[in-house]
Parts: sequence; structure tokens; C-alpha cells
Amino acid sequence: MQGPQPVGSFDSITVPSAWEKGRLVRGSGYRVIKEFVDCDGDVHPVGEEWSFAASIFSPYDDLLLVGVRMLSGDEWKILLHWKPNAQQEIIENFLQYVAPASDGAKP
Repeated sequence: MQGPQPVGSFDSITVPSAWEKGRLVRGSGYRVIKEFVDCDGDVHPVGEEWSFAASIFSPYDDLLLVGVRMLSGDEWKILLHWKPNAQQEIIENFLQYVAPASDGAKP
């Protein structure tokens, strides 16, 4: 996980990536329901909450950037590597790892 990023870092990403369509809603709150580790080695524990800001996929590096806003208001990048020996399973089954925040609260 990389950050914090300057507030508004993901505002310029106006076109949703093909990956995010049908998965996450920008500005909506999410809670981790199954622990996962990103490509930086950071653990995202059950109960971690954030709102989804945007995503970008780099086909050159097979990296998916998931931009999130934490409850504190800080913005962070969650990087996932789309390779079988990395986070491919997490990327392809992301909704098994996160769910809409049950209380509807958004950071």
C-alpha cells in the first residue's frame, strides 16, 4: 500500500477501468471481509474500511492500482500484480475479499 497520496490524487481518473465495472462503485464504502496481501507485502486485515476512489490497470506491468480513501481522509494506492504467483486470484475474485460497508458510512 502506497501513500498517503495528496488529497484528490484519483480525481483525474475519470474513465472507469474495465476491471472496476460491475465490481466497485466510486465513492462507496467497503470493508475487507477476507484478509489479503498486496504486492507491496502489506496485509489488508478483515475489518479494514475505505471508500473506493478509482482504478487503473497497466498492461505493461500487469499491475492493478486500486485507489482508496481511508476513514481518516488519507488517500492510498493498493497495488495488485495480475500474475498467477502474485495477486491474480485476489483481482479476479475481489468481491470475495471486500463487501459494501454494512452501515453505509463513507470516509
